[in-house]
Amino acid sequence: TCPDQVWKGAVRRGELTMEEFHGIYDKFVEREISGLGKGKVFDYTISVESQRAQVHFEEALHQDKWEAYLRSSYLNIGELNQLYGTNYQNFSEVPFEEKLPANPAKKFDYTRMRQIMIADELTRAAKQTKEMDPGAIAHGYPYVWTFRDPAAYYEHAMDPELDMEFMDMVGCDTSGSYESKRYAMSTITWLAGYYDLMRSVADDRPLNEGEFHFANRRKIYPQNWTRAIYFQSYMHGISSSYYWVWARSPNIGSAVNLDANVMHGTGIAALDLQRASDAIAAFHDRPNDVVLLYSNSSSPHSRRVSDALVLSQMTQSDRIYEGIYFEGMQVGYVTEQKIDQGFLDRYKVLIVP
Repeated sequence: TCPDQVWKGAVRRGELTMEEFHGIYDKFVEREISGLGKGKVFDYTISVESQRAQVHFEEALHQDKWEAYLRSSYLNIGELNQLYGTNYQNFSEVPFEEKLPANPAKKFDYTRMRQIMIADELTRAAKQTKEMDPGAIAHGYPYVWTFRDPAAYYEHAMDPELDMEFMDMVGCDTSGSYESKRYAMSTITWLAGYYDLMRSVADDRPLNEGEFHFANRRKIYPQNWTRAIYFQSYMHGISSSYYWVWARSPNIGSAVNLDANVMHGTGIAALDLQRASDAIAAFHDRPNDVVLLYSNSSSPHSRRVSDALVLSQMTQSDRIYEGIYFEGMQVGYVTEQKIDQGFLDRYKVLIVP
């Protein structure tokens, strides 16, 4: 049985602890990887389908990490009490809450701990896979919504930088929309922008789109749409991609893989991308003209004013990115961790959304 399916079903019913799941996963990895041919290179996708399954706090597995996080974040318990509005005597008394708290300090701490818990699971899976196959290529791609607005996706909150720390290839699960009220194709922020973000996180590692959603829920796509999507995505950092067929209808005619325009456009784009690979790689290596701050401190704090207006770090970043995009400048992102590592000295302009 695939561990992912076991996890989605059993964890929802409260029938499985993390330690029990680890046992199932380890046996699965040992059985499946040991049966693969030797002398070959395999790309293992290490991914939590985080919009459907979550990592719950378990005292035996997470309590020590939770206390260590709090001790590293606050000078003493009094400082925490002042921000939380509580009266705890020591850090061990502070409970982890499965539901997102309203208190701003709590919201950040609990979201951050959730990100650490999920990153730990992805890292464990990558290490276990490499232990069984030393030549393995571990490939991760977090779901964009989970780090675009981690508070709204609290149960699945992810940090793309932390998640990808032990991965050999970096990616993200995103998609572009064929229709847009403003542009011919609505892919500027949702494809180009997030690829630039993950390119910035990846450092020298290749960026691979594990779920290249570009033709969803529509039967007829013009060939030039397919070609434009490929070129835009590869110009903004992708090195390779898995062409993703997502047909939810039982009608075989809805499968985009059978759409002649999509297939023809994909074939031509693949040929053209190979021919222009040196020029495209030069765009990957070009220094950023401007970088935007992706801040873990800001990302949990969003406010929905209305259905049409959500105030959050990434919605503001998207607007800024879009404006710079049309100026023809190379846009990247820098994280707080990268700033601590001295990366800020590389850039001339930093924009804080």
